[in-house]
Amino acid sequence: MEEILKGANSAAPQSEKEIPWDNKTHGREMYETECKCKLLKWAELMNSPWNANFGMKLKQLARYGNVDSVMLISKPEDSKNDWITVRFFTNDYSYSIHVHWKQTMEDSYLGCTVTSRKPRPGESWHRGADLPDGRYNDETWNDIIRGIVSYEMKTLQL
Repeated sequence: MEEILKGANSAAPQSEKEIPWDNKTHGREMYETECKCKLLKWAELMNSPWNANFGMKLKQLARYGNVDSVMLISKPEDSKNDWITVRFFTNDYSYSIHVHWKQTMEDSYLGCTVTSRKPRPGESWHRGADLPDGRYNDETWNDIIRGIVSYEMKTLQL
């Protein structure tokens, strides 16, 4: 006799076949198409001295230093724009750190934006905000990290 499944498993479709992976609706190709960008691996950042400096900052943030497992690093498809965007996610927010390279590292731009991952009740949009930005230097980087930490802090209910 066949055992009857109870709970959520009985509602799930039962199939012997694997569900096919479709790059048109999932994964890297879909992300690159929607964002008009090229996804990069962390190791690819290390090919340029400026990107390597930024890459080492990212490595310090990532758990166990595994940047590719927790961050999406992208460059625009348009080759005249020399910037890098790094996205990472928490339970409630999506953060984007942007680096726009200029003639010198000191004149380059570093900034961060945050977007909620789900709309509030009654709203059909995702709220967002600008976090610190400025010239590419350690001070701006530290301001961004402090901004992210303060955005994630929860109010105590005492």
